[in-house]
Amino acid sequence: MVDTSPFICAYRLDGNGGAKSLTIDEAKQAWKSDESGVWVHLNRNDPGGQAWLVDESGLDPLITTAMLLPETRPRFDPAPGGVIVNLRGINLNEGAQPEDMVSIRCFCDGKRLVTARLPRLRAVDDVRAALEAGRGAKTPGQILTAIADRLTMRIGEVIMKIDGEIDQMEEDFPPDEALLGDLRRKILELRRYVAPQREALARASGDFDETLDLRAHSQFAEVRERTARLLEDLEVLRDRTQILRDEISDMRNDKMNRAMYSLSLVAGLFLPLGFVTGLLGINVGGMPGVDDSAAFWIVCLLLVLLGVAAWLLFRIKKWL
Repeated sequence: MVDTSPFICAYRLDGNGGAKSLTIDEAKQAWKSDESGVWVHLNRNDPGGQAWLVDESGLDPLITTAMLLPETRPRFDPAPGGVIVNLRGINLNEGAQPEDMVSIRCFCDGKRLVTARLPRLRAVDDVRAALEAGRGAKTPGQILTAIADRLTMRIGEVIMKIDGEIDQMEEDFPPDEALLGDLRRKILELRRYVAPQREALARASGDFDETLDLRAHSQFAEVRERTARLLEDLEVLRDRTQILRDEISDMRNDKMNRAMYSLSLVAGLFLPLGFVTGLLGINVGGMPGVDDSAAFWIVCLLLVLLGVAAWLLFRIKKWL
């Protein structure tokens, strides 16, 4: 295993699922001699790796420029001498958010493979572990599809976790709105990357038969199907979160409408009472009962009767 600049690691595949770890000099020599079954993995931000890629790899400038671009979308396109593939994976590094997906840039000419990344990708670690255990890919093209497969698998794990969280929110309705909003943001972020990745993988067709072997093509077909299913799952999860938001909004509106309805009923009941008491409270001459000691109680009785009459009217109209 190579852990110093310019390579993160370099391997010579043995064609049986295993690989030999190469030193920096061995990797450079194997790459220059156009040996079959060589995989070189770089840190895209390392100056030594950048210098080797641009000045010593012998790759077309179009390829090296594409691999070193600061930002790029997922792609799977023909390039001089092979194919260039950009994919994104879940960011499982400490302190990172999984939906902040990180990219890996790859170029394969059928015999050799070079990959470059910034943050560490667990998918690449899985592929390396399989090679070192003697049960990994047998060709550079299969290494490429194995990386794509592991990236897709880890995206699926995150989507399954989100699905479980939404299930719990539906059971514990109403959910915490802040958590629901955060979950919806994660889904939209994942969808923003998975959708173009599906489109890129859809271009991995028979046009690249000379670069990728038949098994690699079959593996890419499976990865394409799984990515399409994951995108469909994200669409469903997005709709489920929207339904939860709509239900919360409906519940809030229903509570508000009930409160307004109750206030309207109270106002309706007291409207005639308020009219009568307001009328009797005007300071003009000729008000009846001013000099009668029983007038107050008579008015109170009339108000009670008026209130009962209003209540009965509301019951008859089924407003209560």
